[in-house]
Amino acid sequence: MKVYTALLTFLSLAVTASAASTTTINGLPNQVAVGDTFYVTASGSIAPYSWSSSHPAVVQVTQLDSVKAEIIVLGAAPSVMISATSINAQTDDRFIAARHFSVRIADTSFIVGDTVEVPVYYTDRSVPFEFLAADITLPFDTTLFRFIGVSQAGALTSGMTVLANRVADEIKIGVAATLPVPSAEKQLFLTLRFAAKDTVAAPESRPLHFTQFRVNETEDGVVQDGWLVLNPVPNYPPHFIDTFVSQSMNENGLFTFTFTAADSNGDDVHFLLTLNSAGGAASLDSLTGLFSFSTTYNDAGTYDFEVTASDGNGGFTPHTFTVTVDNVNRSPVFSAMPDTIYIKEGVQLNAPLYATDPDLDPLRYHGSGMPIGMTVDSVTGTVQWTPGFFDAGSFMATFTVKDQYFASAAYTPIVVVIDSNRTPLFTIMPADSVIPEGYAYGSTVQAADPDGDVPRYYLLDAPPGFLLDSLSGAIAFLPTSGDSGTYQIVIKATDGKAYGDTVASYWLTVTNVNLPPQYTLSLPDTMWLVENTPFTFDFEAMDPDGDPVTFYALNLPAGMTFDSVSGVAEWTPTFEQEGEYTPTFKVRDPFGLYDYNDVRFIVLNMNRPPLFASAVNDTTVNEGQMLELTFTGSDPDGDSLTFYLLTPTPNAMISTGGVLQFQPSYVQAGVESLIVMLSDGAGLAFDTVAVTVLNTNNPPVFMVTMPDTAVARFDTLWFPYFATDNEGDHVSYSLLQAPSGASIDSFGVLKWGPPPGAAGDHLFVVQASDSLSSVTDTAVVRVYRLGD
Repeated sequence: MKVYTALLTFLSLAVTASAASTTTINGLPNQVAVGDTFYVTASGSIAPYSWSSSHPAVVQVTQLDSVKAEIIVLGAAPSVMISATSINAQTDDRFIAARHFSVRIADTSFIVGDTVEVPVYYTDRSVPFEFLAADITLPFDTTLFRFIGVSQAGALTSGMTVLANRVADEIKIGVAATLPVPSAEKQLFLTLRFAAKDTVAAPESRPLHFTQFRVNETEDGVVQDGWLVLNPVPNYPPHFIDTFVSQSMNENGLFTFTFTAADSNGDDVHFLLTLNSAGGAASLDSLTGLFSFSTTYNDAGTYDFEVTASDGNGGFTPHTFTVTVDNVNRSPVFSAMPDTIYIKEGVQLNAPLYATDPDLDPLRYHGSGMPIGMTVDSVTGTVQWTPGFFDAGSFMATFTVKDQYFASAAYTPIVVVIDSNRTPLFTIMPADSVIPEGYAYGSTVQAADPDGDVPRYYLLDAPPGFLLDSLSGAIAFLPTSGDSGTYQIVIKATDGKAYGDTVASYWLTVTNVNLPPQYTLSLPDTMWLVENTPFTFDFEAMDPDGDPVTFYALNLPAGMTFDSVSGVAEWTPTFEQEGEYTPTFKVRDPFGLYDYNDVRFIVLNMNRPPLFASAVNDTTVNEGQMLELTFTGSDPDGDSLTFYLLTPTPNAMISTGGVLQFQPSYVQAGVESLIVMLSDGAGLAFDTVAVTVLNTNNPPVFMVTMPDTAVARFDTLWFPYFATDNEGDHVSYSLLQAPSGASIDSFGVLKWGPPPGAAGDHLFVVQASDSLSSVTDTAVVRVYRLGD
């Protein structure tokens, strides 16, 4: 068998770099093993950098970004150059050695007082592999750690002989085998065991590195050192000492228990109640650990709790437990009963006993110390007895009520038997009755006197408000809320003489009745509102039984709110809500009884004034010219609209639909302010338009003109023309066409004497002028000779 000796080289070997380069490769080790992957960066020059490997089949370089590259070791080579070149051609060359096999010490941490095992891993990818022996030297810090020994449970050393000795501050380890052990992948080689010395104060850390690691290989390998880190003792959670898992207790009792706990780190322990299904009935003292649970007669059941012990430094321990509360039977209780029961000799006593049980258990009644003949109905509790004529006097009887668990209550009244004589005798006495609160109770008592005397009636015992007419014996009673109970109504009939009194009684039981709530402040039957006007009302109510009340409403109009707690109703009717609404406002107690307030809301229309759709611009018009302007408007309520012209301007008018027409006369030059009113029958809107009337000259108008006429040859034609100017201008007359010798003066008088030979038709054209404009009139004059 061949024996090869190889010395593993360490990462402290020098790294060769290009001295002239300003580019620097960072994070590149000088020794790597096959299968390693790591990342490097470049700096010192201008990025991006390009990367290359002199042996890419051995060491593969992949650029990741402008400065970073990934390096994967694929094979072994004694020297591989890794280069990084900047964009400005500055290069850094680094040389690394790639080895087939490597040894790595894992970083290991442990706690003061513990023993730690440090794994050493070995990898060899050389072919052929013939690992047979190793000579190892490992120094360590003897001031902090104590070397215990070597475990050879690793994949390689399990089949080898391993010897380990400590020499001063070094560990010498020899490994030998008879057959080669393969190790193509990373495997556990051996495990070093250390312990911290008691005098060490954590935290401390020291490196672990082999100063020698010789194996029988043909090439050098790579050794990666590790660190041994000593940490302080961690915080341990507290642990309980005194606890319990389950416990029973009675209703209406107090259960206490003191939890105790200890902390391994010596921290103060505090207690927290982290689960409490009993609410405020349970508590825990955080310092002493005293748990208290107080129950009432209504708390039977099982309750879950969790107490957590905390050291205040993040350590805590929970403990869950249950407490079962057992039911405790409570004794029945007699209701309000009279201390003294009055009965007359010979008169039957029929007195109901009334008791209740807090646990609603069935009850049974019993009596003791009763005279002969007195009985008690065990189910109804009715006491019956008719005393004889020799039973006058008083005695005490004890009546007992028991539940099914034999819990009992006693009622010991004084029974007074009144002596009989010739006294009035009751002939009518009300029967024992049960009435509800609020019921108007009425009855009558009557008595007859053996001696013919007129008896009078008086109350000896009765509840407040109970009335008895002393003459007629009429009874009236109106029990109110709070009057429930059993009353013995004791009535005396007397004839006014000595020993002339007769006393009788009956039992009246008033049962509690839930009374409905009542409005103390509500709305009247009819409310008048106006559109868009806020309405607020605060209903007030009370419950005779003191129950809480809730407000609600039916058939509310849109927009109205009614607060169920405060009873405040709010509403602002919109402009579209004119009309009648009939909501019902109710107030009820938790048992469904209610009072109500029906209200008829009449919402009156609030007219909104109409609006002009747009303003009509001021304008101009000539005298005599027709101006037409159209006004438009709208009404928010949809009412019909009518337009009116408020200014009494001559020659101006407006239609109901808003069309204004204005034809000014020839004397209306100037500015006319026309005010237009828009009405919906209730609301108004106004618009004003200024119309400037431009002056226009109006020609004169002939009032008198000459008709076609005839004149004799020797006669003189004379005719007065007359023209007027409605602007008051001076009118002048002229002849535009006329036969020779014709004339017209300034007053419009036309004259003409026909000359010889003028027989025939002649055209006259007369003009009337005001200097700016003129008007003409035409007439034909026929001249004839006498005898024609």
